[in-house]
Amino acid sequence: MTAKCTGIGSLPHQSIDAAIEHSFKMDMPFVPQLPQRNPKEYMIPQAIHGLPGLETASDGWTTILHGKWEAAAAGFDARLDAALAGDFAALGSFEPLPDFFSCWKPFLWEISERKTGTAKCQIAGPLTVQLSFPKNPALASQICKLVTVRALAMTTAIRRAGALPVVFIDEPALHTLDPGDHNFALAIHELAALMSLLSAGGTLAGIHCCGNTDWDRVISAGPAIISLDTAESLDAVMRASQFDSFLQKGGTIAFGIIPLSNPGRDAALLFKDFVGRIKDKHPALARNSIFSPACGLSLQSVPEAEHILETLVRFTALCNQTAP
Repeated sequence: MTAKCTGIGSLPHQSIDAAIEHSFKMDMPFVPQLPQRNPKEYMIPQAIHGLPGLETASDGWTTILHGKWEAAAAGFDARLDAALAGDFAALGSFEPLPDFFSCWKPFLWEISERKTGTAKCQIAGPLTVQLSFPKNPALASQICKLVTVRALAMTTAIRRAGALPVVFIDEPALHTLDPGDHNFALAIHELAALMSLLSAGGTLAGIHCCGNTDWDRVISAGPAIISLDTAESLDAVMRASQFDSFLQKGGTIAFGIIPLSNPGRDAALLFKDFVGRIKDKHPALARNSIFSPACGLSLQSVPEAEHILETLVRFTALCNQTAP
């Protein structure tokens, strides 16, 4: 394997074409999310649009009208079950809608036209979405099922366009919970089921958390890829008891190598620092990993975001040219 670069997801652009152009400069193109252009592209509404009773305000804030949800929940569940059972038309109906994901269809078109080998999408994970709403076990269960079906629909569409699909399940909420919390254990259980289902279909499925968490528990969920903030979590993940076996079994780390707190750092300095931190125990990580910004870039300016992506390309080239 050679080092590859990709994005986490969000960009600050107003132009769909410009966002797509910068995505395809990556070794692993990623479908851009543009919440500054359209607040419906924030991670929560984008993940679960179509859920009965879901209301999305002009600023992207989401609420669920429980009366509407309860009235339509059974019928919606039947649609989800049909998709999970292999009904191709039912699954396709859960692909993202243009009003919630403006780059989705153009991204698929570019994959097909460019004959892209590998392409990445991303979606908010079940725990992160569930914690955005008042506690309701039946609703939480349907949210998990919807996230699962949408992830399957997206990766199926990428495969149909001709590329090997990669998906990151974005779970920042893992950072906010104590690993001893019942909700943390439930989240790992749900992620394990999601990883298994996605990988069975030939998708490289990963878990992204931009804060520190219990990485052993994350590894136990069975991801092919773990995506993390290097500054925050590199030392912690290398201390995880399952880390070596994760790598030995073919697991990949996606290092969020460019910190958004200091996005102007030079690629050569970032490379020197990174190699210095891994050289004693895991020097091969420089050549065998994926690299990205630490998190989404929607809160950066357009010039800052483009500079970060350009730095990322230079950093990855250094990994492939000069890494030990």
